[in-house]
Amino acid sequence: MRPRLLDRLLASEDHPVRAYATRVAGKWGTRLAKPLARLRQRAGDEYQRVRLEAAVAATYVPQAESVEVVMQVWAGERDRFLDYAIGTSARALQPYWDHALRDGKLDFAGHTERADFLRKLRGTPPKRASEGEQLYNMACMACHQPEGKGLPGVYPPLAGSEWVSGDPERLVKVILHGLTGPITVAGQKYGTGNAVPMPAMGGLSDHQIAAVLSYIRKEFGQEAAAVSAEAVKKIRTGTAGRDKPWTADELR
Repeated sequence: MRPRLLDRLLASEDHPVRAYATRVAGKWGTRLAKPLARLRQRAGDEYQRVRLEAAVAATYVPQAESVEVVMQVWAGERDRFLDYAIGTSARALQPYWDHALRDGKLDFAGHTERADFLRKLRGTPPKRASEGEQLYNMACMACHQPEGKGLPGVYPPLAGSEWVSGDPERLVKVILHGLTGPITVAGQKYGTGNAVPMPAMGGLSDHQIAAVLSYIRKEFGQEAAAVSAEAVKKIRTGTAGRDKPWTADELR
């Protein structure tokens, strides 16, 4: 994506567009000039959805100053989903900000309460997460939320979803190539209008895809069977010529 186009999307009047552009700004952070300046703009967005994306996107920029974006989000209005994203993002960035905070190199423009939050976080042992949970938190949680409930009318839930508990081949295909267009989950329609499509994540290894899918199939009240890396490899090989996202109709 071109930086000028990205900047226009970040300034869009449509907040779902700003949210998606913020995510891209993070994932492209190491290729962009001054990525944190872009994320800081959206860390103060009026919509919590956009601010959540800014907090998560900051984790893709591996430097101490990235936590300043996370703490800017923390300083605004929050709900439990945003609190979860803030805590997870701050933890992910701790190897970069820990020493900087100790050495007084992060002052948060005089907002001492932000530094206090990080000191408290540093003193609290993190919960040990499985590989599948870690991947979910990094790649899926921003849209599907900590409890897998999604966002009404925008991002479909994983909890209680027949797509999650059903044939795992469909899930593997969606992860590999993405999903676009309308989809009905638990009787509710998603993906209509200007909804953001699910991006492909084929860059994940077979093992990683198996881990995250096994996690969501068990975690959100499904207790569905795990997915093996061998099954993912077979599906990846069988769909290697695919160059566009799937639609729900194709996967039925």
